[in-house]
Amino acid sequence: MELSFADASFQDLCSRRDLLVRAYGAALTKTICCRFAVLTAAPTLEQVPIGLPVGLTRLDPAGTYAVAVGATHRLLFQALPKETDTMIDLSQISKLLVVGLEPNPSTKAGQ
Repeated sequence: MELSFADASFQDLCSRRDLLVRAYGAALTKTICCRFAVLTAAPTLEQVPIGLPVGLTRLDPAGTYAVAVGATHRLLFQALPKETDTMIDLSQISKLLVVGLEPNPSTKAGQ
């Protein structure tokens, strides 16, 4: 698949392993790089595994998805183009807009 980034600073961060290690540690950086490899190797979103450890999840009907990055984070992205009728058919999604990396909601403090 083809990946683009919604935020230039996050793209810069993801393109430099040393910055990723500084921001997230070596173990999480390795998993982040593996998830990007899985996404770019898949011809369409249909080929991205829904089972763990990748754990592709659809977050909303507008075409926002996530993949697990270890037990603590998830990588968020949106399907492109943003056409409602193609958001259901994963075999039609071959371009993604990477939105960011966030802690899993279930791992936030107090939950």
